[in-house]
Amino acid sequence: MKIISFYTYMTKKYFKERSPKGDLARDMKYDTKDFPRNNSRNLKKGYEKIRDYLEMNNACEACMNVFEDSWEEYANNVSSN
Repeated sequence: MKIISFYTYMTKKYFKERSPKGDLARDMKYDTKDFPRNNSRNLKKGYEKIRDYLEMNNACEACMNVFEDSWEEYANNVSSN
């Protein structure tokens, strides 16, 4: 079974939503060159790759908090499928 990427999960679920998660989803989608697409089957490596990317790009604390919350939701969703 193929695991949906965090990128796909966020952009499909939250892109049109007016919320912090929607803001993150749009930022991810519009960052067409650099945002990690997280196609790894290893959730821990995918998480670390995206977190490192956000930290390298000086994401604010609020963004990091939204990412953490969104990742937890994503991980719970993909592990239950």
